[in-house]
Amino acid sequence: MKKSRTLLQSGLIIAPIAAFAVSFLHGMALSIALLLIAIPTVLISALIPRRIPFAVRIVLYSVIGSLVYMPAAVLTANIVPQIAGGIYIPLLCTPLYLTVHRDDLFPHGHVLRSMIRHLIPACLFILAVGVIREILGSGSIIGHSLISAPPLPILLEPSGGLILLVIGLAACSANSRKEATDANRL
Repeated sequence: MKKSRTLLQSGLIIAPIAAFAVSFLHGMALSIALLLIAIPTVLISALIPRRIPFAVRIVLYSVIGSLVYMPAAVLTANIVPQIAGGIYIPLLCTPLYLTVHRDDLFPHGHVLRSMIRHLIPACLFILAVGVIREILGSGSIIGHSLISAPPLPILLEPSGGLILLVIGLAACSANSRKEATDANRL
């Protein structure tokens, strides 16, 4: 049996999170865009029969993701107007999770359950990263000052975001292993 990896463990959305999720609002914009792009893309892609060669399915998944991106970007801009997504929102529809790994992460017959299992934790993680980076990096949250001297301004840089992501993903991985070990004991 193949071991299932979460969307975050696959490492395919790390770059947009590390570079863009520097605040709560940025994290919210990225989470909304991820949901608006991934849900319709995966649901439409689930209709593509598996008898179509994998190489053709990859192209179809990419085309679907690109077509879904356009309205998703407009909706995200309307929901969170003060945040411009720049290059990071389009990066959500091009990673391999919507193409090569679509069959692994979102298998036919279990699409909705798989989407909930992968997308909701990913969005919550993105929001948490944004909040932590904003509080510790700038000393504020949504423009309200909490700390006069921010303790870790490096967290506002992509390299600081990457360090925080590595720590967070390591903690998630350790928790997953612990849960698997506990489940095996039962």
